[in-house]
Amino acid sequence: MKYDHVSRQIAGVLLLSGILLAENPVTSLPTLSVQASRMPTESSMTGSTFQRLTQEDLGAFGNIPLVDYLSRTPGINFAGSGPRGSVGTLNVRGATQKYLLVRLDGVNISDPSSSQIAPQIEHLRLGNVTGVDILRGSQSSLYGGQAVAGVIEITTKPPMPGTRETVLTLEAGSYDTYSSLLETRAASERGTLSGHVEFTDSKGFSAADENNGNQESDGYRNFNLGLSSTWAVSEELIWRNSFRYLDTEIEFDSFEFGVGPVDDEGTERTEGEQIQVATGLEWTLQEGRQVHDLQLSYFRTDRDTKGLFPATFLGERLEADYVGRQQLSSTFGLLFGFNAMEESADTRAEFDKSNTIYGAFLQIDLRPQEDLYLTLTGRTDEHSEFGNQLTWKGTAAYQALESTRLRTSVGTGFRAPSLFELFDSQFGNDSLDPETSLSWDAGIDHSLRNGKDQFSLTYFILDVTDQIDFVFPAGYSQVEGDSQRQGLELAYRSRVTDHLLLSAAYTHMLKAEDNKGNPLLRVPEHDVNLSAIYTIHPWSFSTRIAYISGVEDLAFSFDGPPTSELDSYWVADGLISFQASEALSVYLRIENIFDEQYQQTRGYGTPDRSIYAGLRLTL
Repeated sequence: MKYDHVSRQIAGVLLLSGILLAENPVTSLPTLSVQASRMPTESSMTGSTFQRLTQEDLGAFGNIPLVDYLSRTPGINFAGSGPRGSVGTLNVRGATQKYLLVRLDGVNISDPSSSQIAPQIEHLRLGNVTGVDILRGSQSSLYGGQAVAGVIEITTKPPMPGTRETVLTLEAGSYDTYSSLLETRAASERGTLSGHVEFTDSKGFSAADENNGNQESDGYRNFNLGLSSTWAVSEELIWRNSFRYLDTEIEFDSFEFGVGPVDDEGTERTEGEQIQVATGLEWTLQEGRQVHDLQLSYFRTDRDTKGLFPATFLGERLEADYVGRQQLSSTFGLLFGFNAMEESADTRAEFDKSNTIYGAFLQIDLRPQEDLYLTLTGRTDEHSEFGNQLTWKGTAAYQALESTRLRTSVGTGFRAPSLFELFDSQFGNDSLDPETSLSWDAGIDHSLRNGKDQFSLTYFILDVTDQIDFVFPAGYSQVEGDSQRQGLELAYRSRVTDHLLLSAAYTHMLKAEDNKGNPLLRVPEHDVNLSAIYTIHPWSFSTRIAYISGVEDLAFSFDGPPTSELDSYWVADGLISFQASEALSVYLRIENIFDEQYQQTRGYGTPDRSIYAGLRLTL
């Protein structure tokens, strides 16, 4: 692991700055909330399938990996390949993470140097996350390529209204796992400052399933720190800045053809480093009817894999992004924007390539009658390798009754081949073209008891045309025809009493097939999640039960069918916390309470019953 002198200096500055700024009077400034229309929009005014996870949702189960919590929401599933930090498959409506755009504090965190550009979301934990916005369905018309299956916006904790605090969280538990998180937040009359330093170390367990005779543990280390600030230049103009540094090391196991994952000799590992920097201005005019937002960002990822097949990957992204909104009347508004982006990938051996993309979009917001909202969006992207790409989207939302809303959306998308898919000397194919997609969904939202009971049902279709597939040893090739995904998403949330909150999520994939009718890998047919949170001061009890079935995966057989179905499984987790004082709370978390033996990816292990104890201290 690399802990350079600059990182330690920044960590000290975070704590000192928070203490100094706390001496000023505390107020709150409005924070940017990027939602379904890339600017703050009431959820009732969009026909897109949209979900917001709040601090109440995220904080009830402790500082767990973000992907674990996302898997509890409709339409999203994560299939891991070993202990925490391991690379896995994140599916949104049956489409893998290469079709998903993930932004952290407004910065795209997808790795430009990976074989297929995708976010390394497995390294994010909930400890410093205050909100997650999930936008399902094609969003390429607003965000450009890659946003084929949806967008996930992750927001880290800003200073809360009227607060200034420094919080220390410590945790220890199974697999010799230790983690610490230091957060500091403060606000003055004109500015805010927040920062965090986090470290996790775990000896882990064997990535190759121990039930197959594998015993060698695969460890994980994660060090990250972040700093963000806002400054009110005037009443109309806010300047914001953010910085994040991540340093990781993950051990993994070898793979034998015809057998699957097997123990290595402790040499297989990947060391990684990420840096993201962003600065932006938000200018509000005409009493909020006109808004301009400009952001410049830089993202860099550096991975060094050691072992049987050593490799290095350096990816960089420089992006300028502008979004504007003009509300011309109560029934007519415009949303518009443009962005310029350069991505590069350098393997330090195979290739060193880059591309540029320039995009612009226009969205028309209409309210032809009191209870009907319509949007129509068009976008053009000019790609340096593939020329012009056009995408569009339309949405409608109708408030049929005071407690019932109908919604629908339809849109197109595209995913350009990655630099690795195009130029890698062994597997690349420079004749590849962009994949295109068509997405449609329709749903109903209904509430009872003044919103205490909320119910949502959505039917969706996602078709991807000219999908890019990988076949060993030939490499990447274009597949004519459509891969098809269809399904149902059901969500229920009930505030039963002031003390008890129940929630349920169910996804039923009706179809998940490639162009030849073969099942898509690691996409559950049935995905059920049930949770309950019971709070009676000073105690809090949380539990979650998940059921997964109908998952097809590679069979690792030379003479049998290429895929077969994994065993279905139930898994339960729980957390008990006690507020010992105003400044101190302690908790106990148990994962896999009933010690279920299961696999999410064939041949790879999952945690046995695991116990973690922790405390949260406000300094």
